[in-house]
Amino acid sequence: MADRERDPKPMADLMRLLVAGRGWGERMAVQQLAQSWEQIVGPHVAEHSEPLRLIRGVLTIRAERGVWATELTLLAASIAEKADRFLGSGSVREARVQTAGPGPHDHRG
Repeated sequence: MADRERDPKPMADLMRLLVAGRGWGERMAVQQLAQSWEQIVGPHVAEHSEPLRLIRGVLTIRAERGVWATELTLLAASIAEKADRFLGSGSVREARVQTAGPGPHDHRG
């Protein structure tokens, strides 16, 4: 049995342990969402929003003020479901909208 404990472990298993141990999993998930945000929520919604953070299953989304904040609040459950399906890990159970002024996607002068 002692020999089994010393056998080499697959690199993927070691990486999972490292990511989990350092608390990097949620940050990496947000980066994956950000890179594919347009595919997940559609181009029109993606133009006015972005994923900010994922903490204990709650995805926080930054949305432009006004109509977009209201629209994304109404779509929050659907966005959470799509984000969770995209990540494929059961890690998103809720989405919350945080409003901000014009963001990086706002092209108005």
